[in-house]
Amino acid sequence: MSDQAATPALFHYKDSSVLFSRNVNGYETAMFCIHNSVWVLVTMPSGFRLAVRCAYSPSEPLEVLPVREQENGVTLKFKSSFGIFQVTLDFPASDCTMLHYKSVVELTRSIHIP
Repeated sequence: MSDQAATPALFHYKDSSVLFSRNVNGYETAMFCIHNSVWVLVTMPSGFRLAVRCAYSPSEPLEVLPVREQENGVTLKFKSSFGIFQVTLDFPASDCTMLHYKSVVELTRSIHIP
């Protein structure tokens, strides 16, 4: 299996790794930190699930920093050996249901990307 792939076994709503969840118009959105990856899982009213990996630290687990929840979303930070990830989820007011996410990494040391 690809390290990019997500399997249903990764995501359990009773799991303590759920960092944030919100239901918007029947779309259940949850954020998980599972070892070295941060995932956003959206479950649609039909039951279809979509998973997106927002952050990844290839060599070690991510450390979860304090959560900052707002009315229309949430911002979470995660520490790795090479930097701080900031993942923001926004649920903008709109006629249709939307989720906007942004991932930023601030490097604390130089890294080499082949």
